[in-house]
Amino acid sequence: MNIDIATSATIRPDILNKTLSSFRANLLNSNHEYRLIINIDPVGEKKNPKKVLAVARSHFDNVVHRIPRSPSFVGAVIWCWSQVEADLVFHLEDDWTMDQPVDLDKMLQTISAHDEFSSFGLSKLVLKVLLKRRKKVTFRDSALIEVDKMSLNPVFIRRGFVNEASRLLSKKGNPEKQLRVVNPHCGKFIKTTRHCMYIEQGQGALVTDIGRPWMRKSRLYTKDIGFTKWKPVS
Repeated sequence: MNIDIATSATIRPDILNKTLSSFRANLLNSNHEYRLIINIDPVGEKKNPKKVLAVARSHFDNVVHRIPRSPSFVGAVIWCWSQVEADLVFHLEDDWTMDQPVDLDKMLQTISAHDEFSSFGLSKLVLKVLLKRRKKVTFRDSALIEVDKMSLNPVFIRRGFVNEASRLLSKKGNPEKQLRVVNPHCGKFIKTTRHCMYIEQGQGALVTDIGRPWMRKSRLYTKDIGFTKWKPVS
């Protein structure tokens, strides 16, 4: 199967290497063809995006990249999603790790069997916490829990959703916040879609956000209110 991987990155080659290594080891096996679509925003530890690109190419043979003049989270998402060609997209920011193995072939069978859902997220929460926090859980079987909104945590998304969302997203504002029913740009479309979390692997959390610990440790960059881009710490 062909799978596009959409990644918005900054110039943090070690972080990206940790992310891609963990997902290669625990999810993205060699049974499928991958194309990495990566936007490298010009902020980070060093002003050398070529190191980030080298990391990307060390994990994937087929890499499509862009290095814009100025950083923009929503701009990165729109560009990555506009490049998608595969029927299934794996949205993966550059600062997550995959913490336990998941059988991707089995997961793809589940995705294929549930075409009512536009996205299939990987949870950073253990199952009981996920169930407690999600107020509108309306569907559950041995593999999936329907959730009331889509997250840009590591997530598989169908191409139809990505195509329409990339067309509707405003170039201003956090893209994740825009993918809500209350948003004036995307809201009507979002109301027509359904989203879920993949839980077939069991009770444990699947992914960890390593971006926030990096931010606290490095003290180089911070997130603005609503997070549209990284900003230098003054």
